[in-house]
Amino acid sequence: MMPPAKSHKGKDAAGNSEGFCPNSQNPKALKRVLVLGAGAVGLSFAGKISEVCEVYLVCRERHSAAIKKRGLFMEGVWGERRVTDLAVFSSFAELSAAIAANSTKEKQCGSDAGGNNEKSGNAERFGFDYVFITSKSSDTEEICREYSALFGGAVLVSLQNGIGNEEILQRYAAEINALPQNAVPHNSEDSPDTCGKGSFRAPCAVFGATITTNFRSPADGCVLVRSESEPLKIGVYPSNRTADAGSLRRLSEIVSLISRSGIKVESAESIRSAIWEKSLLNIAVNPLTALFQTRVGSVSDENLRAVIAGIIAETFEVVAAEGVEIRWKSAGEYLDYLFTYLVPSFSAVYTSMCQDLAYGRHSEIDSINGAVVRLGRIHGIKTPYNESICRLIRFIDGKNDAKKKDNS
Repeated sequence: MMPPAKSHKGKDAAGNSEGFCPNSQNPKALKRVLVLGAGAVGLSFAGKISEVCEVYLVCRERHSAAIKKRGLFMEGVWGERRVTDLAVFSSFAELSAAIAANSTKEKQCGSDAGGNNEKSGNAERFGFDYVFITSKSSDTEEICREYSALFGGAVLVSLQNGIGNEEILQRYAAEINALPQNAVPHNSEDSPDTCGKGSFRAPCAVFGATITTNFRSPADGCVLVRSESEPLKIGVYPSNRTADAGSLRRLSEIVSLISRSGIKVESAESIRSAIWEKSLLNIAVNPLTALFQTRVGSVSDENLRAVIAGIIAETFEVVAAEGVEIRWKSAGEYLDYLFTYLVPSFSAVYTSMCQDLAYGRHSEIDSINGAVVRLGRIHGIKTPYNESICRLIRFIDGKNDAKKKDNS
């Protein structure tokens, strides 16, 4: 358990999840951010950006209960503090009920955003500016299905491992934007982004984001940020070059917001390229550390190096076929970078997949190496290394699933 830290912003109360009226103490109307599926990454991110915006957090019941009781404890390179101004929930039903109850309270507090609260007390009219999905990739579809009523007018951001999360968000965004109440006036390019707080909502937009940082949750309601290897990268999916003016403006705003929280961040012109660049590390290292329950540094062994070389060679063929430009021109060039910089930097780390299998949780293999296999089939590229890795991990997933079933 982490020792008590200084109370963030001088507050003594822990996370508030019902009857909240944050704008009553917020005359500048900070941006509203919803963080969904928060584990170590999501909790850390939520705690950090709560310094500059209103944060609503949905996480596991054990974390939710601990944060409501005593706040979120943070340690590491993102600072040591006890964050006490999060609105914390463990389910859609709990969040939705709190939002509905809060509409009356907001009017009492004099924070009727847009003068429309009498019509927008229900969850889908609350108005989040940004929704960050921080769950396992295997949960993306389910989270979108359950929480899509909250997405209207928001920027949806995938802050996850794996390939394919943004495509799921795009599908839900397209469905939401097709609804009549989400239409924006034809001449409203320069009109304010009301995000559900006024008469019109801006269209849903989808951003991708990557973060190469060592997060850990040593106890319920506690997070440790051990290192920050690269800035958080965020961009309009699939590319800023093809984005409209409204999306680029919203990108600039969110980069500014994250930067003001103290997180290193930069706009990625092609976030799809950045996602693949980040995924190369996960593709190469995560499944092997999970299979052998070992730290990242162990993959420097010459036997595992040979396997990784095969995995990466196949992946580079798929990346080229997908038309994605990345900073390394060849598999060999990336392998040099991997073993001279990345593996030493993370040598003492147990990967998330390693921890998932150790604790009996389902892995993200289908959105990592599985994505290489899936796309390889589309392009007619053989991927035997990646396919073998997937089958080995799925075997362990199956055993863990059967064990859960037996214990239930």
